[in-house]
Amino acid sequence: LLRREQSPENLRKLIREVKARTDKPVTYADVWEFWMKNRDLADEVDFVTVHILPYWEDEPVSIDDAMAHLRRIIDEVKAAFPNKPIMIGETGWPSEGRTRGPAVPSLVNQASFIRDFIPLARNLGVDYNLIEAFDQPWKRVQEGTVGGHWGLVDEYREQKFPLTGPVVEMPNWHWLAAGGILVAGLLMIAAGRRIPDHEIDEHLGREIAGWVSAVTAAQLAGATLLLSIDHLSLVNRGPVEWAIGIGLWLVSAVTAVVLARRWAGPAEARIQPAPVIEVLRALRRPLGIDWLGVGDDPRGLRLGLLKGLAAVAVAIAMIGLALDPRYRDFPIVTFLIPAIGWAVDALMPVAGRARTPRLRLKIEEALLALMIGGGALAVAIGEGPENGEAHLWVLIGLVFAAAVAVAPRRSQSDSV
Repeated sequence: LLRREQSPENLRKLIREVKARTDKPVTYADVWEFWMKNRDLADEVDFVTVHILPYWEDEPVSIDDAMAHLRRIIDEVKAAFPNKPIMIGETGWPSEGRTRGPAVPSLVNQASFIRDFIPLARNLGVDYNLIEAFDQPWKRVQEGTVGGHWGLVDEYREQKFPLTGPVVEMPNWHWLAAGGILVAGLLMIAAGRRIPDHEIDEHLGREIAGWVSAVTAAQLAGATLLLSIDHLSLVNRGPVEWAIGIGLWLVSAVTAVVLARRWAGPAEARIQPAPVIEVLRALRRPLGIDWLGVGDDPRGLRLGLLKGLAAVAVAIAMIGLALDPRYRDFPIVTFLIPAIGWAVDALMPVAGRARTPRLRLKIEEALLALMIGGGALAVAIGEGPENGEAHLWVLIGLVFAAAVAVAPRRSQSDSV
């Protein structure tokens, strides 16, 4: 009934046909709302089986309210079918995936749900089936990341959490932290940052402040890149998605290195990233461009290409989440470095230009900014006020839209 594959009349015939061929109890399982809409079907079954999934409700339920929601639904179903045994056919909570309203998939939330539900079901006197025994990666094709992470046991047949005792959301957090520190160090080396000489008094405070800022930014970037790798293993479902995911990870990694080196140098050495239209023209004749050259033109094209790739990818992701969001993840860690990096870069002084930002007049940048910013507003409206993950994604989109639309003011001496 939920998938509109059968009418109530056809379903009634099927139930009768099955009952005529067996002496075993016969039931029909569906989402609880559809049982409430088709109560007369109860006359055909031996017991009523309802699915109650707080995460997938039309109005998603938070983990804090999940048990109260389950109790209320069971009470309603019992009242609607007083002469029939009630069984919960599906209930559970996902450990990974996108947030829906206040419903946040996580390992800790999944453990909390299972631990709280078992005694609740015992008190309510209902049989139940937990969804599900094992994580099923194949379901990600149909339902996105969240579809493959409902199991009590993961795809490698390892128990995901105990039924008692502490649960850690990221059991491998220490490896991620160590990896983040290592990547941060590599970024510092790539940026050419040196520890300030304590014997030099002039500008020492500024040097130390800049060095501390660089270390902090490098640490955050390193952690983000490591989290992005973990994210890739969760969301990618085939060779094409893996290729795209790795490509976007490389864009983030290269952006971190390029911007670190760019900010470490003097303002007069920085040039403006080439506009999208110039990058597109250059890509039409790639063999005629010295992409690896050290002059202003190839440097500007490289910067423009790097920024443009990220902007186009963000625009595509944002439009997808605005138009068809149900099974799509929020790619926050994928675009965090490009969004923040290019936004900060737009506010920094550039050779031949003043510090004051202005709106670009290039039509390509304006369209990209409109797509990203407009999509972000659509996502904010569609996801509602309770989805914190969506709010962060919207913020990233708006920041990136501003980074695309805003550029330092052009001076008379500028020749780009």
